Amino acid sequence: MPIRVDTYKSIPKKILPLFESVRDDLTKNNYIDKLARSGKFLSILQKLHNFLEENEVIAIHYTRSFRDSILSKGLILQNGNDRRNSFIKEHGHLFADAEISLIEHAYEEYFSHEQNKVRDGRIWFNYSTMALNDGGAERLLRNYGGEAVYMPLAELAGVREKIQRIGEPLIVKCKIKPSFINGFWDFPSALVWLSSYHIHINPNARFFDVDIYVTQDIPPEDIIAVETVQPWL
Repeated sequence: MPIRVDTYKSIPKKILPLFESVRDDLTKNNYIDKLARSGKFLSILQKLHNFLEENEVIAIHYTRSFRDSILSKGLILQNGNDRRNSFIKEHGHLFADAEISLIEHAYEEYFSHEQNKVRDGRIWFNYSTMALNDGGAERLLRNYGGEAVYMPLAELAGVREKIQRIGEPLIVKCKIKPSFINGFWDFPSALVWLSSYHIHINPNARFFDVDIYVTQDIPPEDIIAVETVQPWL
């Protein structure tokens, strides 16, 4: 059964004793990122990671796309050039010839090697829906196709309005093994789970979600739910 790591309620009683050695640190500090790279915390995070690996975790992908396509095909890994070519092939009929020229020029100017490097071969996730409330996911939900498609187009009048009418704003909940997850922190699934415990015992603590990514397709059988959302309304 995959585990939601963004809630204290998912922590089983048999795991709670792991937190006792750091409880005092967590009650005295409101920001877990200041603690998470210390040796004491890394030891606990490793143990939490091992437990989560046996169960899988729930991760959330924000996108504007087509619900039925995701349910039938899953989330498919593509490089940026292929995604942009598919976008023009599938939706180019919505744009005038002059707009297609603007789109192609914008892509050529914007997507340098460095821009492609941070997006190609990666599907990005979070562990919570916090980005629905703080606006962090709004551009992903308003604009079709993900950053590899919309980034240089969102400021083009006429084009912008059309890419915001393609598809619908979705959150895709997936089950993933923590060992398949990459990020900028050691044991990111465990870190967010520990943060859920942190805000439970410390009312002044800040919940700490992180950006994560995988480098393989998410097959349909690993899609838990695809939900339509419009948090800006």
